[in-house]
Formats: sequence, C-alpha cells, structure tokens
Amino acid sequence: MAPSAEELINKATFYIDNGQFDHAAAACIKALSRYPNHEVVERIIVSLQIIDDSTYDFPTSFRALNQLYSAGELHLALLRAKHVASHFPNQALIFHFLGRLYSELEQSEKALANYKRALEIKSDYAEVYNDLGLYYHLLGYKSEAITNLEKALLYKPNNATTYRNLSTIKHFNESDPQIALMGNFLNQPSCTDSDRMHLHFALGKVFEDIKEFPVAFSHFQRGNELRKRLKGYDFSAESEKFVRIMAIFSRVGPEIFIKPEKLNARPIFILGMPRSGSSLVEQILSSHSKISGAGELKLLGNAISSLKLRGMRLCADDVSLLRANYLDQLSKFDFETPFFCDKMPSNFLWLGFIRAALPEAKIIHIVRDARATSWSNFKHYFASSGNDYAYNLNDIVSYYRLYKQLMCFWEDKFPGQFYQLDYEKLVESQEDETRRLLQYVGVDYEETCLEFHKSKRMVSTASASQVRKKIYRGSSKKWQDYEEFLQPYMKSL
Repeated sequence: MAPSAEELINKATFYIDNGQFDHAAAACIKALSRYPNHEVVERIIVSLQIIDDSTYDFPTSFRALNQLYSAGELHLALLRAKHVASHFPNQALIFHFLGRLYSELEQSEKALANYKRALEIKSDYAEVYNDLGLYYHLLGYKSEAITNLEKALLYKPNNATTYRNLSTIKHFNESDPQIALMGNFLNQPSCTDSDRMHLHFALGKVFEDIKEFPVAFSHFQRGNELRKRLKGYDFSAESEKFVRIMAIFSRVGPEIFIKPEKLNARPIFILGMPRSGSSLVEQILSSHSKISGAGELKLLGNAISSLKLRGMRLCADDVSLLRANYLDQLSKFDFETPFFCDKMPSNFLWLGFIRAALPEAKIIHIVRDARATSWSNFKHYFASSGNDYAYNLNDIVSYYRLYKQLMCFWEDKFPGQFYQLDYEKLVESQEDETRRLLQYVGVDYEETCLEFHKSKRMVSTASASQVRKKIYRGSSKKWQDYEEFLQPYMKSL
C-alpha cells in the first residue's frame, strides 16, 4: 500500500524537527511525485528552499528550470515554474514551458491552458503552435493538430521539424502548398543537413500519400542516410550485446529465480521489434477496466543498467537487486488497476531478467511479418535514441536476425512462459484473438476492448493516429508498394 500524503508529510516534519533536512527534502520530493499540487507539500518544499521563492532575473530562473527538467525532476520543475510564472506573468516562454510540463505529466486541461496563455502573450509563437499541434494529436484531435502545425509554418516557414511533424498527421494531395515550400527549402543555402533529414522524411510521406512510390523511396533513403550520418552510428556493437545476454542465461540455475508475491499492480510487458503493433495491443488491453496503459517505460532498462553486470554471470543477489530497483521505481506510479502495460518493444532483450526477477509479470511477444516490420522501421523517424539500426536497410535486416535468434533462445529457455501474439491474426480475427489475449492476462472479456479506438487515453508514440482508428487489414502489405527497391533486402528475411 502506497503511503498517504499525510504520512509522507509527517515523515518530513519528523526529519525537520530532528535537523535532518536532506531526509526531509527527499520525503517531500517523494510526496510531490505522488501527490502533485499538494499545497502543504509545496509549502514545505519552499520553506526548505528546494524551490527558492526569491525573484531572480528571468534567464537565471529559466536555466534552473531546465536543469530540473533535464534531471527528470518534473514535479519539482513544475513547482518552480509556477513560482517563476507568478514573478514573470508576461513571459510567453514560461507558459510554453508549463504547457510542456503539464503535457508530460498528462494533465491535459492545464497543458492546453498554458499553451494558449503563451499564445495570448505572443500570438506569432511558432514553437508553441508546433507543440500544441503535437499535443492535440496525442489527445486524438486530428483537425486541431493540423491547424496548429500549419499555423506554426505560417509564422516560421523554414522549420523542417514542423514539416515532418505535419507529415505524420496530415494526408497530402498534389495541390497542398507545403509540398512546394519543402522543395524550395531543400534548395536554400541556409538548409542544414539536419533540416534536409527532416524534410526528406516528410517528403517521403508526402509522395507516399500521392502514390509516387519511387520518389517517396528516394526521399526516405536520403533521410535515413543523413540520420545515420548525424547519429554517427556503427552497427558492429549490436551483436556483442546479444551474444552476452545469451551467454549469461545459458549458465543460470534455478536458484536465481524469485518466487512470485502479490503486487498492487502487475506488469504486462508488450515486447518485440519496434513497429510490430505494440501500441495497438496496449490500446486494446488498456480499454479493459482492470488494465492501465503506461506507454513505453524505461524502468526495466534502468534497473538492469544499475546492476553494472561484469562478466557473463548473474547471481541471486543481482536478481534480488534488480527486483528491488524496479519495484522502487514502480512505487512512483499510482495505478488504480491490478494490471498495467509497459509497451517498450526493446524489453525483448531482457525477457530472461523479467522471468527471473518479476515472475508475477505477464509477457506478450508480438510477431509481425518481417518485411512489414522492417519497412515500417526504415520509413519512420525515431525521435528518441535506441533504434539507430533503423536508418539503413542492411542494418535493419542484420538486427532482425539477431532479434529472431534471441527470441528462439528465450523460447527454448522458457517454453510456454510467455504469450506469442500474431499481429496478422489479430487483424484478421480481432475478437477471437482479443479473447485469447485477455484469457492469458487473466481477466474476463470486455466488449470495450473491441472498441479501443474510442478510448480517450493519450497515446504518446508514433502510432497515435493508427490507434484512433478501427483495425484495418492490409497494413502489413504496404511494403509491397516498394517491392522493386526492397527485393534484395527482403529475400534474406
């Protein structure tokens, strides 16, 4: 049972009375992460000068905000930002910052209100129109998203990132004015390699919309070449990681596996190759009354990194520490359902660690047509790091082979201990496959899971558009539009 706000406040007060101010601060920060906007907690934090209430100059205050944000202290950053806004009520930048914070904390009404306040102060604020457009998209308001992104380009026409953002939401036709604007921007001396990369990804989607597939492929290819060069990515380190994981779990004995206990919220790990359907499966599951959707969490990867494993051995103490680290991070979430989904696809790497340290977890491995998955990775721009192999078709094919090899290893090591979900079968037989999926999780069938597209929950991944629509057949065949260019790569899959 998670401690109440009052219990954490009493703990902080006890520490203050005993002069243990660092411990008091830690208790308050924990309370603030659990109970945002709690007035008593905020007052204690201010009194401890974790948040300084004095009126600095705006640049100094804003730098301090960014430091908190970069450190992942979102609730502290929010508290400081509200203080800064009260001292600088005519600075559009602080309300833009507040909008982004509230959006990350999934407080949509406050996010929208602060974005709009920034625009009241500065009506031509292109960056706010861009972020507001993206946020409307995450909330499922396509028309409002497009309108705001087009306004962003009206005020800042040479913003390549905004063109790419717009291309992910809008379906283009030949008469759309943005097509010529992007083409003109590409030829300007001021257009950087980074700009060109975003523009090529955007134009790839544009020409795909108007079914000029050779032109689309050319743009996708150039965008990927630039992205790989700018990232400085080298594939050679990938295979070493896979080999090391398999070597570790080839040697483990039964003594390292923890016995299951009762958890307030049990994780459902949805994993596999990126672009294989994890967002769709999460949306289906989170439409159930007993399952929450948490998106792509980094908890597991963080907990494994904290082990600092050396050599090729995993002992019982490592597994106990991994579990403790994971559950400690999990304690910051207040799930109101007995299950929650973590749809980080790359958790397929850590399936053995999940089985050892989190035996209560459910694991769903999504299998999709290798050609569809590989092509979808190639044409997609990944804003975050971790999928750097996706910017070259040879690298994608090589990575896919490593993934398949590892999943075969897990199947041999843990037979029947995770659920294989065929994406194409789900699309063809939605109700039957959904029933089987819910039976595996251990919850009763609910009709709402078939109407996942009506859910109002925010979807913060690239699949936000797709999960707002009913399941449609044929998505795994889109690669065939580019078959003449992909044939040499697809043969080896």
